[in-house]
Amino acid sequence: MIMKKSILLACAAVCAFAISACSSADSGGGGTPTPTPTPTPTPTPTPGTPTPTALNIEPCFQQLVAPDLLPGKTVEQFVKEDVVHFDPSKPNGYPNGRRFEDPTPDLALGYFFIDLTRHPRDVVAKLALNPPVNDKPFRRDFPYLGTAFGSVRPEGSGSGFDFRTNPLTDYASVDSMGNPVTSTVLMSGNRQPLYNDSKPVDYATGMFIPEMKVNLTGLATLLDDDFRRAGLVPCARPA
Repeated sequence: MIMKKSILLACAAVCAFAISACSSADSGGGGTPTPTPTPTPTPTPTPGTPTPTALNIEPCFQQLVAPDLLPGKTVEQFVKEDVVHFDPSKPNGYPNGRRFEDPTPDLALGYFFIDLTRHPRDVVAKLALNPPVNDKPFRRDFPYLGTAFGSVRPEGSGSGFDFRTNPLTDYASVDSMGNPVTSTVLMSGNRQPLYNDSKPVDYATGMFIPEMKVNLTGLATLLDDDFRRAGLVPCARPA
């Protein structure tokens, strides 16, 4: 009797399952359909920023700085020597000498990045990124600096100055200032003090040229599209 009851219960369970399945499959039935799981959407991969292809900056180093002022002088020779060139028979102004009003950094940036056969050498200086003139006009006599803002201390009122009177023989070298922007742009930060304090013979042998080329390659590659958007033709070429 117990076995017969168990069989009946099992049959009832199977029938109930079958009826439920038929109701789910029959769209005209009154049963509640079993919800179909919604498939998880596959995420669309976000395209990454493409890594710029390194450019060849050798054309930048081999172009002429200013054929009318420094005949035959390439950018590489210009930065390697790190001296102020001056030919009194030619017009004064950077890179032939250097006047206070000369936009020296902007001119140098043009030598490093821009094709000087396609643009004048002052094209970067004319981008109007800097104030057009100095805040205070330069004086015509030494020390030539413009007057200070605000009230000026009377002369001789300062104290605590330590004026060095060492003979010239005590000085081994002076800070590099032939082309001030060279250190800032082309030398790595931790190497700038070494570059600035090196001796003329170090510059003449081209000791720092390899590092300058590596750093200029990175900068020219990153800035290439910016220069082109500004309508400028860079001197760096595809490697």
